[in-house]
Amino acid sequence: MGLRFVFVDTPWRTTTIAVYCAYVGVAGESIIIDSDHWRHYFLLLGLLWGLMAVSRRHANARLAAS
Repeated sequence: MGLRFVFVDTPWRTTTIAVYCAYVGVAGESIIIDSDHWRHYFLLLGLLWGLMAVSRRHANARLAAS
């Protein structure tokens, strides 16, 4: 679901891309081996979740204004 919000045009799009890429890297590593950095996983997941929520709100506000 995070990939969908990478393509939403928002002022914080570059941050979303960076957080998503970092999350995919940590999640991919966790599939291969046991992750020693589980705190980073949950931190990135929370950041991504918050960015998705604010991006959805931003997109809805832009649609309502048009």
